[in-house]
Amino acid sequence: VDMSVLPKLAPIIKQTQNTIDAMTKMDTPQSIASLHLNIINSLERLVENIIDIKLFDTDIIVSMGAISQYGKNTTALSSDIKNLQNAIREKLNN
Repeated sequence: VDMSVLPKLAPIIKQTQNTIDAMTKMDTPQSIASLHLNIINSLERLVENIIDIKLFDTDIIVSMGAISQYGKNTTALSSDIKNLQNAIREKLNN
C-alpha cells in the first residue's frame, strides 16, 4: 500500500465539508427539502468514510470498514442526486 497518497485525501475532505456547509445554508423549497437533505447526509457519510480511510496507517480496522462502506455510500449519493434532478425536472415541466 502506498501511504503517500493518504495526505492527498485532506483537500478532498475539506472541499466536501465546504460543500456540505454551503448546502446546509442554502434556502431550499419545501417540496425538495427532503431530497436536498438526503444529498447532504450522503455527502456526510462519504466524508466520514474518507476521514476513516485516511487512518489506514494508524487504525487499519476502522480504515478497512470505511473502504468497505465507501462503494455503497457512493452509490447512495448518486441515487440521491438523480432523485433530486428528476424532481427538479418534473417541477420545471409542470
